[in-house]
Amino acid sequence: MTRDNQTPSQRRESIVAEPYAWPGGYPQYAVLADGEALCAKCCETEAEHIDAADIGDDWRIEAIDINWEDESLHCCHCNNLIECAYPST
Repeated sequence: MTRDNQTPSQRRESIVAEPYAWPGGYPQYAVLADGEALCAKCCETEAEHIDAADIGDDWRIEAIDINWEDESLHCCHCNNLIECAYPST
């Protein structure tokens, strides 16, 4: 679920304000420039790094996505599990 018309800072603000997509309440996470996943909480606590990131910087948020079924998706910063929308259990 990319937000092409937003800057990385606006994407960060968006996921911090709404960590779950609406409608549906699906858990969202940020996709960083290096392809890593960043949880909504780290998007808030690491705002300084994200907002200062330039093109090519790994902290740059390229997209916001929903974790549909990956039960082992972890945040690259805090290593907490990112909730999935449809767990197998």
